[in-house]
Amino acid sequence: MKMKEISVSERKKLQLDILQKIDVLCREQGFRYYLNSGTLLGAVRHKGYIPWDDDIDITMPRPDYEAFYRFFKENNTDDEMQLISYRDKTSIYPFFKMVNPKTIVIEHYIDPKYRTGAWVDIFPLDGVKKNDSEPFKLNAKAHAKYNVVVANPNYGTTKLRKLVKRILVPLYRKNDIYEIARNLDNQVASTPICPENDVALVVWSYGEQERMPYSILEATELEFEGKMFLAPRDWDQYLTSVYGQYMELPPVDQRETHFCTAYWKD
Repeated sequence: MKMKEISVSERKKLQLDILQKIDVLCREQGFRYYLNSGTLLGAVRHKGYIPWDDDIDITMPRPDYEAFYRFFKENNTDDEMQLISYRDKTSIYPFFKMVNPKTIVIEHYIDPKYRTGAWVDIFPLDGVKKNDSEPFKLNAKAHAKYNVVVANPNYGTTKLRKLVKRILVPLYRKNDIYEIARNLDNQVASTPICPENDVALVVWSYGEQERMPYSILEATELEFEGKMFLAPRDWDQYLTSVYGQYMELPPVDQRETHFCTAYWKD
């Protein structure tokens, strides 16, 4: 039986519903979270999704991130919410995803066996010692290896890239993807979040420009798709560091989207 495809607009609504439920849970239990990356940029520039974007990203300070994971695993009763992680091998990513388990999402550039559901990405914010760039370098190196292990060799932006994938992927598949994800996560989790350290999303980041002062943890509210969600009070500082002149639309050929297709499970 052919699965029923989910349109991009419908998938966005599913993800927004997940975000709203996360927001309610976090406010009730006192867990800190913030809109992040393209979702934060979308809230500021478009008051919702960036028109060519199709996912939702949030961050949580590491203590809240771990507490949220434990609380959700012990208390969730919503059959349209599943928190997936490399920790129980329900996900290959070194961060959490909250998915709708009634859906299937196939990312074209990722091996189809690693499919998930319509998701909201939840990234940890970790402490970073001032003037220490080593965590970003280590994760960039590990991330490059990770990308090869999970790659779908049948897809590539050029013929050369596809050829390279077909050569490298079988060699790298010997690596345990869950162990790679664990190492990516663990190597940045040991530096505490405190006023003496900076704060950054390191495990899956843009790099050194993610580094922010401790004050970035002060929160405000921003509108996203007609609802109010938590965001860094100093969102301008973050967006300027990551995107530069962020209120200017990028050229059409630089408006990146996720290459994926979503379906309802039978």
